[in-house]
Amino acid sequence: MELYSPHPNPPAPPPPAIPVGNHSRGSPYPHRERGFQCLILVGLVSLLIFSQRKIRSLYTLPFPHFQELVLGPEGLQDVVTILAGFRSVAADVAWVQLLQNTSSGGPLEENAQGTFLTLKKDTLRVTRIDPYFREAYLFSAGILAWFQHVNRPEEALDILREGIRNNPNDWVFRSYVGAIVYKRKEDFGKVASLLEDAVRQPDCPGLVKAILANTYKKTGQYRKALNLWESILDDPRNSDYHARAREQIRELEGSFNRRY
Repeated sequence: MELYSPHPNPPAPPPPAIPVGNHSRGSPYPHRERGFQCLILVGLVSLLIFSQRKIRSLYTLPFPHFQELVLGPEGLQDVVTILAGFRSVAADVAWVQLLQNTSSGGPLEENAQGTFLTLKKDTLRVTRIDPYFREAYLFSAGILAWFQHVNRPEEALDILREGIRNNPNDWVFRSYVGAIVYKRKEDFGKVASLLEDAVRQPDCPGLVKAILANTYKKTGQYRKALNLWESILDDPRNSDYHARAREQIRELEGSFNRRY
């Protein structure tokens, strides 16, 4: 007599899993795989750093931040004008006000009596609004370094260094720095040579041309001085120096007549 079983035919156990590929086995070159993974990781990190720098460079503003502006009594005027989208207008207004502050009722000359105590601050106000305003750098550096009653060459160099930082490819600023250095050494031949580079630029201020003409005169280069004063007189942009040019031309021509 057979005993009753609830499972007369029990199911067969599942077959053992068959490994696919090499997943059940270790890689024959584990060190090589780890090295390859490290190279990929280094490449991804480098790409991330480069992309972040590139993005920052694309969105870096070409002008100083508001916190770098030189804010004086006209600070609110400058900020409002810039926010309205008229940065160049703000710089022009600041430049005109600088010229008004240095005006003595006539052309500026090296023996002018003013000391222009706020000139550096007034100049940085202009150049922080528009760091590419070359004429402002050169004009103020000329007064600070060459005017006898001002004689603050270090302030002139500070202004020019900022000009170099904002305009690294503009060699005129470096020439001007060299001219100031040689002036302090009283090497006026080198001064004249370096100022000639600045005078060749179309936007060179009349003040700088006058300084070079006076340097020629100091070093006995009267013909060069005469030619430069004549070019100043012929240039309508240097109208503030026309009266001074006529005076110097008469004086130099008279010296030539007496000599020859």
